[in-house]
Amino acid sequence: MTGARRVDHSAGIVEEAEFFGTGVARIFGIRYKPASTAPLAGVVMCDPILAQFRAHYRIGTLTARAMAARGLVVQRFHYRGMGNSDGDISDLDLASMTQDAQEAAARLVDQAGPVPVAYLGVNVGAYPAAVASRPGKPLILDSPPPNGRQYFRNALRAHSVYKLRHDSSEMLTADALLQELREPSADVSLLGCRLSLGLYESLAGTSLIEEIGDSPRPTLLLALGQSGVLRPEGERTRAELVERGFPVEVEIREKVDPFWYVENSAPEDQPDAAETATRIADWLERQVAGVMAGSTGDDA
Repeated sequence: MTGARRVDHSAGIVEEAEFFGTGVARIFGIRYKPASTAPLAGVVMCDPILAQFRAHYRIGTLTARAMAARGLVVQRFHYRGMGNSDGDISDLDLASMTQDAQEAAARLVDQAGPVPVAYLGVNVGAYPAAVASRPGKPLILDSPPPNGRQYFRNALRAHSVYKLRHDSSEMLTADALLQELREPSADVSLLGCRLSLGLYESLAGTSLIEEIGDSPRPTLLLALGQSGVLRPEGERTRAELVERGFPVEVEIREKVDPFWYVENSAPEDQPDAAETATRIADWLERQVAGVMAGSTGDDA
């Protein structure tokens, strides 16, 4: 491997940063793994995009490190056209994001060996994770928007709040956004992040359930709620998955979704990250144990 390698002896983990992928445009990724033991399973983390990519980045790093300390190997990556990966935002859409997630999974297995692999999708990262997991891989959904239109509606609201905070009267509606994106040589941004027509159209017209599909697979839903009760959109997602025959487990977190408010960066000490990592690791351990028990039963 050519890249950078960091060993954290106190946490018992190794971090490896590199470029990988097929084609001319390369994917930048960071892999987190146990330092002295073989990993129990692998997790491909599909991060959010645009302003949420920045807002979640530190939380994602802490979550990945905590999962590696629990014996998982975690592959993070930047979608081509974003972050440190090659490519341009005009090339980024749901199909390219899904391909990048699949290549990240292949890289994980190439470097860590034939471990069971799950996909973790954070916010709108749930969409490429949902498609990439369709062959039957375990799927972890962290605060996913139910459809692309709601995702962009929330983005536009946050954009307006940001403008108002900075004494600007500029407002951007969904119709105005789409009109701007369709202009030749369009240069449109939301909260300082460029947006392309292809990315908008590939997400705005779809829903999470549509992208997950009909093939049941183990699913963990990390959703927001209060007093142990899911928010209505989370409950609808859970109910639709159960109706399709998905074995779904739900973990409810009582907090405000911070991802759009990029001015409030994550502090160094982020207890939510450790809690999320623990819930994911516990769930994956049960999935792996269940597969092993089933294999033993088949052999008997």
